[in-house]
Amino acid sequence: MYDKDPAKIFEGVILVVAPHMDDEILACGATMAALPEKQSIHVIYATDGARSPTPDLPWGARPNPALVQVRKTEAGNALDTLGIPAANATFLGLPDGCLKSRENELVDMLTTHILHVQPNHVFAPFRLDRHPDHLAVHRATVMALRSARSSASFNEYFVYFRWRLLPGGDIRKVIRDDLRICVPVSAHADDKRRALACYASQTTRYFEWQSRPILAPGNIDEVCNTPEYFLQTVCGAPDSQVFSRWAPWIPFAHVLEPRLKKIKEWSKSIWRLLNRRSAHSGDRG
Repeated sequence: MYDKDPAKIFEGVILVVAPHMDDEILACGATMAALPEKQSIHVIYATDGARSPTPDLPWGARPNPALVQVRKTEAGNALDTLGIPAANATFLGLPDGCLKSRENELVDMLTTHILHVQPNHVFAPFRLDRHPDHLAVHRATVMALRSARSSASFNEYFVYFRWRLLPGGDIRKVIRDDLRICVPVSAHADDKRRALACYASQTTRYFEWQSRPILAPGNIDEVCNTPEYFLQTVCGAPDSQVFSRWAPWIPFAHVLEPRLKKIKEWSKSIWRLLNRRSAHSGDRG
């Protein structure tokens, strides 16, 4: 499914469920910017955002309470940049990185909000996303829509769409054409970029110990210059019905790739730590 005007696809009340502050802009920023009725767009942030950025070593990645208000303010500024009213943002404040253990609570919160807002279209992370919090939000949103007996269309958005273990490297491109919505971003690329710039904690080296920002310039350029894709299905449709090819391989790649990435990231972190200690020792010498 393809239409240059998302306002024709997503009419009525919109509800975007974001695991963390910035996911909504990364995946849906240009689409939200293109929708004319900003007062009809609602965004729920599931976590408090306190784990990003934090040191990525397993013994150092503790929540930073100071980040909670920082990221909440950044989210408000980002939505304001797109013209979305501050009253339409809801912050659930669940612990960042721990949504899997709080899924039942999240389902109850989302159900209450869906019954209150009565959305026509609901957006949540892709069913095979890379981040555990994103997967928890996907599952909770599906259960909440069922609990609320909502007839809203269900649209899965893509934050982590690059798969090294998938031929072609882009999970969005193996979604069935009849289920995939492609929204061009060119008309609203600058809006999306300005909204992302509000997230200084993610787009800059926010702390001195960081070697790079969470969102590198290349990441920002990619999401601001390529279409936004959505998988639109009946809520809870099985995986076997959504992929046009590589369906048997995709579940294995989904499990294996994050583990390989984590090993690689930890190795890099340990190497940087050893280099810093070596440099300090050289200074003392």
